[in-house]
Amino acid sequence: RTDRTQTVISWKTDEPSTSVVRYEEGSGSSEKELSNETEEAESYTTSHAVVIPIFKPGTIYRVQVSSTDEAGNTSKFPMRTIITPKQNESVVDVIFKNFEDTFKVFQKIR
Repeated sequence: RTDRTQTVISWKTDEPSTSVVRYEEGSGSSEKELSNETEEAESYTTSHAVVIPIFKPGTIYRVQVSSTDEAGNTSKFPMRTIITPKQNESVVDVIFKNFEDTFKVFQKIR
C-alpha cells in the first residue's frame, strides 16, 4: 500500500520487560492520554522494537513507549513527536518521467 508507511519504534530498558507503544496523529498536548496502542509484546527483553504499519506518510504523530517488568512495575517514557517520511515516487511516476525525458530529447533533435 502506498498510503501507509511502516514505522519502527525502538528503545532499551535496564531489565527484561514487555513492550507497548501508545500513539496518536497530531501534535496535541503531552498531558492527554494517547488514543491508540499496540498489542503488548509479552516476551521479556531489554531491546524493544515495535513495528507500526498503519501510519500515514508525511504526518506528525505523538508516541509514548512503556515497558512492564516481570514484577509488574511499569515505566512510561516521555512522549515524543515523530514525522513519518513522505511517500517516494511510485513506479508509474518514474516510468512517466522517463517517457517525458525521452520525448524531450527527441523534440530537441528535430
